[in-house]
Amino acid sequence: MVQQFTFRKHLFYRLLLNVRSLVPGFRQAIASYYDHEEDAFLSYQLSNGSDRLTEVEPDIPGIDLDKERLQNNPYSWYNSKATGHKNTGPTYQMELNDEFDNNILLVRLNNRYHPEKDLFLIYMEEGMGLFPLETTEKRPVNAREKSIIGQLLYRLIRFLDEQHQDDSEFFSIFNESFINTIRNLDQKQAELKSMRQNYAQSIISFCNYHLTKISEESDYKFRLSDKAIEKISDYKDKFEFIEKIITNAAAIALNRKFGKTGDTIMIDDTDVVFHSYEPEIPETIVTQPDRFARTREILDRYENAAIRVLEKNLPVTGKNIGAYCSPGISPAAITDAIHKHGRKMLALFDKNPNKWPSLRNKFRPIINLEQNNRNSNLKIAN
Repeated sequence: MVQQFTFRKHLFYRLLLNVRSLVPGFRQAIASYYDHEEDAFLSYQLSNGSDRLTEVEPDIPGIDLDKERLQNNPYSWYNSKATGHKNTGPTYQMELNDEFDNNILLVRLNNRYHPEKDLFLIYMEEGMGLFPLETTEKRPVNAREKSIIGQLLYRLIRFLDEQHQDDSEFFSIFNESFINTIRNLDQKQAELKSMRQNYAQSIISFCNYHLTKISEESDYKFRLSDKAIEKISDYKDKFEFIEKIITNAAAIALNRKFGKTGDTIMIDDTDVVFHSYEPEIPETIVTQPDRFARTREILDRYENAAIRVLEKNLPVTGKNIGAYCSPGISPAAITDAIHKHGRKMLALFDKNPNKWPSLRNKFRPIINLEQNNRNSNLKIAN
């Protein structure tokens, strides 16, 4: 049997299937309810000893179901002796002791889809009650006990109905959410499919454009076959490789067919090879940092200032050089710079013997720097 959620069926239908667990002393049970999916009142019967529900006509002798659906009482007790007599004969007269023989419990429950109530009838075994005890004594159930039984069963069934409705409503919300998720997924898949088609069309358009350029530069007309177009449409590698792939495909097709000048060369799918062409990376020249750059900048600056000083017929001193530097600096700063960069200045002088002549011949701190270096080297040689 195919399993399905319990709330997919009316609560009374499910109760009827499990009435044996609910009231073990039942003889038979009948459920009569409005089914909104069928838009009709349905009636089913289950007898003790049977596991199959039987659909019956909503016509019970002695009980007018149409009137019972309009009653407000949550439950009622009936006597099977009275209900066993049909209206065609004389009316059955109940005696005082017949109260003890009321053995049909009728439970009424509101239906959320129909103004008339749903009915659940439970027939109990005579002299045993709905909940027989494990005893040989068969004592009839009195009116007070039946009232308690009716109240308990009605409240239990109403509780189950509320849970039944809550589960059904939650499932409807959950199902709607699930349907929305499926719709969104379908929409995303449709969008993705459209994007793929647009991308494929873009690739084909670019290929045709590139083949037109190749055709203009050569003596042949290149075209893509249907199979080649189908293969290229599935291309998923980098777009930048397409030009190289199509160029190679044209070359393969031309050399394979030995076409004549002016011929149309058809490129087949076998000519299109999806090889991963790595783009050429321009050579990067890494320059080593010039550790003499700052020293060379200082010498150039001082040299330019010394030339201007000489043009003014002024002595080449630290004060005058500092005054003609832009911006100007103090003599002490010049002395400090020569002290810090002395070794690098001497190295530059050795590599560039003709540079910075004004400083090396007229500026005393530079002259002394070179003279001291020569004297030091002379002592080491001796």
